[in-house]
Amino acid sequence: MENRKYSSVSRPVKLLTAVTAVAVVLAILAVLVLHALPVGSLEFDMTANELYSVTPLTKSKLAALTDFLEVRVFASESSLDEHLVKFLNRYDKLSDKVSVTYIDSVKEPAKMSEYGGEDNSIQVCNTATAAVSSFAISGFEGQDAAALLYDYSYYYMYGQLNLSSFDAEGRLASAIDAVTGAQQRTIYYTTGHGETTMASSLTLLLNKANYRQATVELLTAGGIPEDCDLLIINA
Repeated sequence: MENRKYSSVSRPVKLLTAVTAVAVVLAILAVLVLHALPVGSLEFDMTANELYSVTPLTKSKLAALTDFLEVRVFASESSLDEHLVKFLNRYDKLSDKVSVTYIDSVKEPAKMSEYGGEDNSIQVCNTATAAVSSFAISGFEGQDAAALLYDYSYYYMYGQLNLSSFDAEGRLASAIDAVTGAQQRTIYYTTGHGETTMASSLTLLLNKANYRQATVELLTAGGIPEDCDLLIINA
């Protein structure tokens, strides 16, 4: 009688032990698989306009590259905003024609000087033509043109950086266009007749799109300049 009781009790215990062992093995395997996945592969961009994702237009541009481009980041990777680092990692993996290199100005001043780089900036270099184009990594909204813009009022009041704009993709696209021979067009603004100054928000966008901008007084210039692609009379 005692043997039968022991046997009937031991079966569930053995079954529970076996199930627990299998669960532990599966959990270990799951952890190993997750660790083997590329960094960021389980992260999803939930922002309304997918700020931190690479758009299809950029992917198509990178796929069409013929020259090798080196993206030189003049800052230590650990000092940068994590969203920018992850974005650059995604960018780096999209094309074998693009490489991202971090150059710490403190540890590698000679290399920074060799490339003509500035601290807190990103430089895109076409290694085939040696053409370079640079832009600032970070700045304050309304005061600077950079990939990451922070709220100055918030920083002034609380001493903390509050990210208000993320445009790494736009700045990189502009720099790549500049070094890959994309056609540059010229915009002229008329002056001399009380025209209103163009809004800085518009001129910054046009500059990022690699439009050359200049002013002209038509009466003294003798007409519209030959290299003018667009004439704006902002009256």
